[in-house]
Amino acid sequence: MVTDANRRRFIKAAGAAGIAGLAGCLTEDDNGTGGNGDGGGSGALSVAANPEDAPPFTWAAVMAQIVEENSDTLQLQPQTTTGFMENFARVMNDENDAGLSSAAAYYAARNGTEPFEEPVPEDELPLGITPTIHMSGFYLATLERTGIESFEDLSGSDFAYLHRGSATNPINEYVFEEGGLDGEINTEYLGFTDQRSALLEDRIDAWQPLLFDQYYHNGAHVEVYEQEGDFVHIPIPDDVIDATMDRVTGGWDYLEVDADTVDDITINNGPLDYFFTPSQLYVGQDMDEDVVYELTEILVEQQDALTDGNRIFHTYGWGDAPEESPIDERYEFLGIENDHLHPAAIDYYEDAGIEYPQ
Repeated sequence: MVTDANRRRFIKAAGAAGIAGLAGCLTEDDNGTGGNGDGGGSGALSVAANPEDAPPFTWAAVMAQIVEENSDTLQLQPQTTTGFMENFARVMNDENDAGLSSAAAYYAARNGTEPFEEPVPEDELPLGITPTIHMSGFYLATLERTGIESFEDLSGSDFAYLHRGSATNPINEYVFEEGGLDGEINTEYLGFTDQRSALLEDRIDAWQPLLFDQYYHNGAHVEVYEQEGDFVHIPIPDDVIDATMDRVTGGWDYLEVDADTVDDITINNGPLDYFFTPSQLYVGQDMDEDVVYELTEILVEQQDALTDGNRIFHTYGWGDAPEESPIDERYEFLGIENDHLHPAAIDYYEDAGIEYPQ
C-alpha cells in the first residue's frame, strides 16, 4: 500500500491519539482489507465502516452483499473503525478504498476544523457517490432517576460522548464550550453497547443518543429504555444553539423534533434539540472511474434490495418509501452539495437521467 506522509499532517496530533491512531497505516496483517493504494482497480474494495456495534457497520455489510450479488468483479469488505471522522481520513490517506462518512467530516477536512489541523486541498478530499443514506443526529438525554432536568444541571455530571471518531463529538463539544460547561463535566467516549452498560450500572448520568432520520434509535439505547423507562431530553438554551451553529463550517443543521415518542421510546421534556448531518459512501478521487461508475450504478439501482436488508435504507434513494417506514418520500440528495460528488458518479446520474445537486 502506498501512503503519503504529507497527508498525515491534516490530523491533529491530539485527535490522532484520541481517535485510535486516526492516521495510522494498515498493513496486510491488520485484516487483509487495507486500501490497495493503486487508484481502486476492480476487485475487493475495503470500506471503513465504524465499530461492529454501530449501525453503519451493519449497513456496510448489507451494501457488500448487494454488490457481490450484482457484480462479477467488485466486492466490498467492511472494516471496523472508530467512526465517520476516521473513515473519511482513512479514505483520504489511502488506507481504505471507500468509507461511510458524512458531510460534517467533508467540511471539517476542507476547512481544517476538528479533528483536522489545517484545510485539506480540494483535490485530495474523498468524494461521495451515493444519494443520502441517512441523517445522523443526536440530542442530549438523561434518565429520570438522575435528577438532571436542565442544561445547567449537567455541571459536575458524568457524561458519555459516542465512540471516538464519531462525527457527532466535535459539535457536542461546541455545545458544552458555548454553554460554559467545558471542564465542568466529567466526559468519556463510549460505544453503543458500552453506553448501555454504563447507563444500567449508574456509571454515567447523561449521554448523546444517536437518532437516525428523526425516527430510529440504536438498539442498545432501546434496551436501556426497556429496563429503565422514559428518557429525559435535556434542552439546550437557544443562545447556545445559535452560538454552536455559528461555529459550524458546513455539513450540520439543526431542527426541533416535536415528538413525545420516538421509535417506541418515550422521551420527556421535548421538543428535542436535534443536530444532524447527511451521510454517504465516499471514495478517493483517484479511484478508477469505471469502478466508481459501476459501484454507483449498483447501489442506486438496487435501492429496494438495500431497503429489504436494513430499515435505514427506507430513506435512501428515490420515490415512495415502504409502507412500514415513518416517512413518505425517500431522501434523494437531501443535504448534499454538488462538490461532494465524484465525477464518475455524476456521469452515472446523467446517463440514468437522475437529477443531482448542481
